[in-house]
Parts: sequence; C-alpha cells; structure tokens
Amino acid sequence: MKRGTMTDFSPINPKQLQFPQDVIVQRDQHAIIKVTGEDAVKYLQGQFTNDISLLTPNRTMRAAHCNFKGKMWAIFQLIPFNGGIYLVTTLSSLETTLRELKKFAVFSKVTIEHDTHLRYLSGSRQALTDILKTQGLATDDSSNVTQSHEASVTWHCERSSVTHVIVPDTVACQSESESDSDWVNTAEVLAGLPQIVEQTADQFVPQMMNLQLIDGISFEKGCYTGQEVVARTKYLGKNKRATLLLQATSSVAVSAGTDLELSLGENWRRAGSVIRSSQFNGNTYLLAVLPNDTESDAIFRLKGNDELLFNLSPLPYSIN
Repeated sequence: MKRGTMTDFSPINPKQLQFPQDVIVQRDQHAIIKVTGEDAVKYLQGQFTNDISLLTPNRTMRAAHCNFKGKMWAIFQLIPFNGGIYLVTTLSSLETTLRELKKFAVFSKVTIEHDTHLRYLSGSRQALTDILKTQGLATDDSSNVTQSHEASVTWHCERSSVTHVIVPDTVACQSESESDSDWVNTAEVLAGLPQIVEQTADQFVPQMMNLQLIDGISFEKGCYTGQEVVARTKYLGKNKRATLLLQATSSVAVSAGTDLELSLGENWRRAGSVIRSSQFNGNTYLLAVLPNDTESDAIFRLKGNDELLFNLSPLPYSIN
C-alpha cells in the first residue's frame, strides 16, 4: 500500500459484523470494587463525574474519577446491588484509583474494597442466562439490572448489545477462545466506549474520551474532585480533542498509549494516542484521542510504521 493513499481500502460497516451469541467471556483484565455503608452514595457523589443519586436498582451508569486538574484516573461502570454499589474498572488502573478513592473515606461511614471473590463475565444475554440458571443464580427477568442473588447482578449495555454479570468466583464458567474475547472487546470499541488503563491514566479530561456523549458526566450535580476543570472545558469551549474510531484492514495488536501520526502529503505529524484497540475477522479497530476537527478522509499510522494505515470510521453517536 502506498504511503498516505486510500488505495485498496474498503470501508467496514460495523453493523454487518456477525458476533457469536453463544459465548461467555471472563473479564480477567477488569477489577470489581465493592462500596458499602450508609454514606456510600454521598461519598461517591463527591468523587465521580456523574450524579450518583440517580443510581437506582434498575439503572447502571458510567462515571469518571478525576484528580483536581480534571484528568481521569479511571472510568467506572457503577452497578447497584442490595448491599451497596459495585464499581467495575480495568485491573491496571485499580491500584491508583483505589488509593485515591480511599483517601478521604475515613471521614465517612463507607467501606471501599477490591473484592477478589467476585467474577466479571460478559456475553450475550441468552448465554449468560443459561449458565446462571444452571448455578441457580438467574431468573427470566428482562429488566436492565437484575439482582437475582445476593452476590449475582446482571446488567445489559444497550450501546454495545453486550450483557454483563457479576457472580461469586465459585461459579463455573466455560472457557472461551481468544476470538470470543475479541468479540466482546470489539463490540465495546465499535460502540465508542472508552476505558482507562495504566498507560493512559492521568492524561485526559473526561470530554476527551466522550464521557459527556455516553451519559458519563452530569453538569447539574454538586461539587466533585476536578469539577471546575470539567465544567470550564464545557462552558468555555476549551476541549479541542475527542475520541474517534479508526479501522484498518489488517490485524495487529496495538497497546493503549501508542502514538498515532497523521498523513500530511509525504510527511507525518503526531496527532494523538490510542486508548483502546481490538482485532476481529482480520481487521483492527482503534479508539484514539485526536483533534475533534479531524477531516473525514484523514489517514493515520502507528508511530514509525507506514505499513498499516488507519482510516476514520463513524461512531454510533455524534461528537458535534
């Protein structure tokens, strides 16, 4: 492929991808934090970007945990359960964000702990329902969040069409192939769902990862760490970057934090960095923080590698 051209590129329509519906994936690269105590909601309200008071037994939400400069330590999926709130995040961001979450917890009636006795599974709704029924943990409840056991919570993500469950680690789970894991990761990448890992922590304000577009920020709630920066970014129009979806018609493993370069004729210029990647059916998909005015026909490469070219692909939501 000639450098900086569209030769041999055929756009991929994510909606045409056929994902298997009979697999269950164990999310070993994620961690579950359990928050309990009578001050749990009040305490997290002062820590996260979203309005935790709106969390209900039938609703999950996303939220970011920021430092005082508004840069994110982690992105969480918050899931209510009878005894408190589960926080699901990446394993590599756990140590830092757990330390920061606990910093002021001594002044509140709240317990925050990494629960290593829970297992996080993802897959199709039917596949998860079937395996949980064999363990006596599932019901036929089709609501968004199902508390079917004191340690079993199921929720469905409409954006990625992936269902998730938290269960005790004693629950037997069928082993999955590498392609099964790629399916779940690709579904979330194509849905434009970002995540923070160790290599990308403390670098981006929430709007750079589109948190305001996937219901991860409340601009009406009270104070939280980093709020001034997040609000200023919105109301003063200071955010010039966004997370965009890229694709290439070859398969290559790409690490979060990898630099991307933009084609400028015969030259290349650093444009941004990868925050999440996946491989599926011989293709590579990237979520990358890039200038939000990037032209639709822009061509990118991994830093120093002009053998594999990436083109923009539409996100399922508008960044404008």
